[in-house]
Amino acid sequence: MAGDNIQSKSLEDYILEAREHTLEEFMKSHDESSFLVGQIPVAGDAAKLAYSTLSGGSLKDLEKKTQGPVVYEITFDRISSGLPVWVGRAGNCTLQIEHPSISKLHGYLKLDLKEKKIVYADAGSRYGSKIASPGSKIDEIPALAHQTEYPLKSGQALLFGKVVQFKFHSLPDFRDMLESLK
Repeated sequence: MAGDNIQSKSLEDYILEAREHTLEEFMKSHDESSFLVGQIPVAGDAAKLAYSTLSGGSLKDLEKKTQGPVVYEITFDRISSGLPVWVGRAGNCTLQIEHPSISKLHGYLKLDLKEKKIVYADAGSRYGSKIASPGSKIDEIPALAHQTEYPLKSGQALLFGKVVQFKFHSLPDFRDMLESLK
């Protein structure tokens, strides 16, 4: 399991980048990337949320450094080896989430080399994980079976534990989201 942290940027930085570049330039600079945009309750204030997208690093450390949304990017180069991007409380997880409903090794994302799709698997966490399609109520979705890899589709929501929710985005969908925020 790799615990290396990847550089991250705030959502505002991505919005500025999208403003400064043509659609073609932006798409080329993030070629074969996917994004996992989520909500993390900030310690001590459950109503205040920090936003992130996945590529690694401690959200707690990033919350100290930046105000507002933080963006992590899953690059094809990062996951093309088939090695997982671990999600959990442990310090050696690529995406470290410090919340009581998150297990030390909660789950992982990786590239299904055969299908060329990003998959998620719950690693046997205590409070489970869920995947919901757009329009679904995540409370009505059953927990994922442990150790089973589920392919992710753009627009799907993932719930880690009881309150940590993310939304998976393909590059075109992420760019559309940035366009709507400009």
